[in-house]
Amino acid sequence: MKALSQAVPDKVQADCGSAVWVMVLSGKKENGKEYVEYLFLAGGYGGRKGLAGEHTLCYPTNVANVPIEVFENDAPVLVTCKSHIKGSGGNGKYKGGMGQDLLIKI
Repeated sequence: MKALSQAVPDKVQADCGSAVWVMVLSGKKENGKEYVEYLFLAGGYGGRKGLAGEHTLCYPTNVANVPIEVFENDAPVLVTCKSHIKGSGGNGKYKGGMGQDLLIKI
């Protein structure tokens, strides 16, 4: 991206805060049933000329998460917070997208 930004600065976005992180939870529930759950975490997408970046986008993949309620039903966890981190996209006219805050009780 840095090389492209020097060659065509009006057509290159800023780098992403975090491409994709995968959290894998596995084990047995109290009833003995085994579970394996994947939760994808991401940072904000970089800003570009004329547009701010998207928030918590799993770029460059096309993965998506199941709703928190489904995740909590399938694994013995409680999600106590999943929100954007205000101001995490930085400063400037075309800010990057916000990152996310995720708190889980196991």
